[in-house]
Amino acid sequence: MKPGQEEARLGCYHGDNNYPYMLWYRHRSAAMELIGLLHYENSNLEKNFEARFNITGHSKGRAQLVVSNTNPADSAEYFCAASQHSGSTPLAPLQKAGEPEYQTRSCIPT
Repeated sequence: MKPGQEEARLGCYHGDNNYPYMLWYRHRSAAMELIGLLHYENSNLEKNFEARFNITGHSKGRAQLVVSNTNPADSAEYFCAASQHSGSTPLAPLQKAGEPEYQTRSCIPT
């Protein structure tokens, strides 16, 4: 993210109807933080992200993480993950038939 931008948008897409949850994470300084999750069109942000972060779109398709009033502290790696569960059980990344059990998917900046 570039300091001074008013808003940053990161996009994520998957087309598997078996994964109704989309979770967003921030990775910086060797720590992975849950930003929030999207269940269908309903977002739920962690308390420390509520002021400037928003998750929009649909969890079974295209979604965006929106960061407003960006600043240098927002510089990090951001990840999205599709899940069949909200987090009460271990998460498995999106998988297609014939692929290894665990595989990462990239977010696409928009």
